[in-house]
Amino acid sequence: MLDPQDKAQTTRLMLAVVISLVVLLGFELLGAGWRTAPPEQALEQAVAPADVAVEVSEPAAKVSQMEELVVLENDRMKLGLNPVGGRFDALVLKNFTVTQSDALGYAQLHVDGTHPEYVESGWLGAGIAAPGSGARWQVQGRQDDRVRLAFDNGSGQSFVRDIWLDAETYTVRVRDVVRNTAALPVTVTPYAQAHRLGGGLPGEMSSFVNHLGPMGVVRDDDEALLYEGDFDDIAKGKGSLTLGGKGGWWGIASQYFLTALVPPEGQEVTRVFKGGQLDGRPLATVGLKGEGLVVPAGGEAAYEFSVYAGPKQEDALLAVGHDLERAIDWGWFRMLARPFYRVLLWCHDLTGSWAVALFLLTLLLKIVTFPLANKSYHAMAKMKKLQPQMEALRERMKDNQQDLALEMMKLYQREKVNPLSGCWPMLIQIPVFFAMYKVVLLAFEFRHAAPELWPLDLWVHDMSVADPLFILPVLMGASMWVQMRLNPPPADPAQAMVFKWMPVMFTFMFLWFPAALVWYWLVNNVLSIAQQAYIMRKDKAI
Repeated sequence: MLDPQDKAQTTRLMLAVVISLVVLLGFELLGAGWRTAPPEQALEQAVAPADVAVEVSEPAAKVSQMEELVVLENDRMKLGLNPVGGRFDALVLKNFTVTQSDALGYAQLHVDGTHPEYVESGWLGAGIAAPGSGARWQVQGRQDDRVRLAFDNGSGQSFVRDIWLDAETYTVRVRDVVRNTAALPVTVTPYAQAHRLGGGLPGEMSSFVNHLGPMGVVRDDDEALLYEGDFDDIAKGKGSLTLGGKGGWWGIASQYFLTALVPPEGQEVTRVFKGGQLDGRPLATVGLKGEGLVVPAGGEAAYEFSVYAGPKQEDALLAVGHDLERAIDWGWFRMLARPFYRVLLWCHDLTGSWAVALFLLTLLLKIVTFPLANKSYHAMAKMKKLQPQMEALRERMKDNQQDLALEMMKLYQREKVNPLSGCWPMLIQIPVFFAMYKVVLLAFEFRHAAPELWPLDLWVHDMSVADPLFILPVLMGASMWVQMRLNPPPADPAQAMVFKWMPVMFTFMFLWFPAALVWYWLVNNVLSIAQQAYIMRKDKAI
């Protein structure tokens, strides 16, 4: 049993936990918006050039005027290739939409609009002309999903570039061959980089839960080290980063999509996060630079890399390999969140409904924590039965707090009750809640996902955004109030006040949370109420 000092300390700890939860959720509420991506022009429409200065190790030429795009296409994507610089100026993901009501086609790469994003690659030459940002490549041959480009510097070096779309993944592959017909060897260095102008997309903001912006992975022996950069810091020159390493990838992440440069496996590559300002907007660049290749006289050298431009969907990322799945940053809650995510997908495959899948996952979690929760609810039932005796003691000894504490201790010992046992359900729910929060916020599958359950389908059409009518948050707050009513009132006035207002605070915060998260919390509350009510009736506490 606890002495009065320990009890006071534990009360303060509980208050700190509850207040911390409220503060963290409030921070997320104020700091992160929910995605409303702007509509983009179709690939076939005219695309204005992005006047963006780019560089790797030395300033490169500004992006020149747009030429006619070379279009490559397969079942997954349509790529608009600019012969100037060999840039990826447009890339449309054919099976996704910007909003639920749009026609199929999500512009992952584009050089128009408020947030241009494109990919380029080339060569730096030591004393020779090499095809960089402003080089004009010639089309040598093409098929539906592949093209061959060529560049000759007129000094004995020629470059042949093959670009093709991977049929099984959201990947564009690039292979360059450098041929040297001069009498002396030459050294050339390959590079690739992706650019984003304007920072985060409208409605998307980084938070303690979700990182948006430059990020990448470097392999260190058997460990994948994750690096993240901030758009604003990089634009101000504070977040620039240069490091070497093998494997992994380097890219720019939005809430649900990723553009990643994937270097050749096993080769040392220099990686950079860098940026600046252009027309008052932040410019972020992520780049890879390979080691210099010495091409002997009469010889050739080759370099190959790939670009992933697709959804941050775990199965799609795992299909590519190279640790791309780390783009889904589960963070501290990885040990919980990732298993929850996989079980949720299994439940959806089983039922075909995201609302039912969340219900089943919540039910499974309640079953796993059933023994501990039962013990806590039994303790709470005993505490509630003791309320009349406790109130009588408080009334009789209201002027002698020390004697009151001692008598309370005797009462707890005599009735074999731990007054703090009822705190465990709340403490258990906090890490589970944040893990589920990660799942709902990061899972690509929730994007544009309907509940597929009546009557939720009547007003909730996208589980990844807030309930437009606020019905779920209000129901969640009401269920939390009912649950609090089943608990014995805390003896400490400060703790009682916090618990009294918790349903109101949570209702307010949950107004703008994703409907999927509010649905999970509502289901969890209802199942907890049913379990708690059963225990208390069994113990004759209600």
